[in-house]
Amino acid sequence: MNPDRQTAIAARAHRIWQEAGCPHGQDAMHWHQAEREQDEAEARAAAVEDFNAEPVAAARATPARKRVAKAIVAADDMPAAPARKPRAPRKAAAAATTN
Repeated sequence: MNPDRQTAIAARAHRIWQEAGCPHGQDAMHWHQAEREQDEAEARAAAVEDFNAEPVAAARATPARKRVAKAIVAADDMPAAPARKPRAPRKAAAAATTN
């Protein structure tokens, strides 16, 4: 076992023992709990390291859209606009009230 890891686990197990009120006979339970916590901390650190090491471009899921150049049409080649429908004449509201 890595000496730094063992030292970290021993220090955490000691803190767990103190937080529990210094009970006798539970040293193995405190040691295993400290090992689990150390394993979880190392796994989180590795996950963060892997995440930060991944290139940003590879993280992009969808490809970039290609821009399409629109054709420029000359004014002579454009079709004529359709003729507008004639509007109905407005009703004369004033003429109706004067009768």
